[in-house]
Amino acid sequence: MRFAPGGWTESTKDKAIHITKRYIPFWNFNLYGSINSQIKLGQTTTVRRGKTSVPSTQWYSTTMKLNKISLIDMNIYACQTLDRYHLNKLNISFENNQIINLNNQEKDIEQWTVDKDTAFQIGWDLNMVPQTKQILTQQAQQVYPYYSNMKIDSFHFDINTKKERLLYYPIYIINYEYGSTDFTCLIDGITGRVEGDRQYSMLKVTLATLIGFYPLALTAIVGVGSMVDPSIGIALASFLSFKTAIPIACIVSPLVGLYAKNYPKLYRQRVNQQQWQNYTSNASQFTYDFTTPFQQQYQSYRQQQQQSYRQQESRQQQQQQQRTRESSTRSKEETSLDLYNLLSVSRTATDKEIKRAYLLKAKELHPDRNPGDKKAEEAFKKVNQAYAILSDKFKREQYDKYGYESVKYN
Repeated sequence: MRFAPGGWTESTKDKAIHITKRYIPFWNFNLYGSINSQIKLGQTTTVRRGKTSVPSTQWYSTTMKLNKISLIDMNIYACQTLDRYHLNKLNISFENNQIINLNNQEKDIEQWTVDKDTAFQIGWDLNMVPQTKQILTQQAQQVYPYYSNMKIDSFHFDINTKKERLLYYPIYIINYEYGSTDFTCLIDGITGRVEGDRQYSMLKVTLATLIGFYPLALTAIVGVGSMVDPSIGIALASFLSFKTAIPIACIVSPLVGLYAKNYPKLYRQRVNQQQWQNYTSNASQFTYDFTTPFQQQYQSYRQQQQQSYRQQESRQQQQQQQRTRESSTRSKEETSLDLYNLLSVSRTATDKEIKRAYLLKAKELHPDRNPGDKKAEEAFKKVNQAYAILSDKFKREQYDKYGYESVKYN
């Protein structure tokens, strides 16, 4: 397999592996402004407690302001199909890469579905807050070099310039099956970096645990006991014989193997929970706002966008009303449709009489005998519908009881 920009090629001997090439959409943001922050500085000292000394950290609160700060090349995935967690770990960057125009008809382009306002909100929590905290921490280390610990309690970002554009980045998407589980792997089409869920063989991990359980358990017991006294460690180890360890290993090993098999899923759940906890705890502490000139410009853009949406909704309503009127007219025609009258038979006609009448009508109205006659063609379709319903005993009973609406088909 060869990566971009040299070109796309796909080759694999395993049919369970599927390689897909995609140009993935990203909203690219550049932010410029100033930040007011509240930080905590920690100084660690040694405190004596009885005969031992323990470290103790004293915290001091202070404020710090950065007048000129920029967040450059913040790229937020503009769809929902791929995993944002692994895309973020690829560290997608357009800053040092040559940007070219793509053909809109290119089949490898994934169409964006997340608008830039929604993408900005997602990116603020996942990308911009962590990067801003990193910048503030680096600045605090330069200003307060004598403090070993630093925490960013809160900050407010006043944005005076915001630039955004929609860009596409080459990604290889590899879907493969391992055991009975499906996995997805993402490969950066520029750098070749790989991100994806790790997978472990339950059988291999179980066998490895079974083989190594006795020496590992023995070493752990001796080590823990020796922390108190070496003789205690040796005494504890004497209680764990090989015969005693076998049934314990037979119970523990499958559990370890099962955990290893499900580790990727459990890990992702833990990451998602941690991200949600960070969001709920930090949402009110790390905020942003737009300065007055930018607010006016943004408000004008929002008004234009809302006006465009209203016009689009108005057109859609008119189209819906037109479809409703057409459907109502068609429904009235269908409700009054008399299938027996179409075939020119009575309601008590037998199956043979209905079939004979249908053949005569079909022969009379067949398109081959009436080329270019739209009315004859429409009547021919209705005659076919009538025969299909009346020749079926169940449908005919339904029609006689409830009318055409209960048995019609398109």
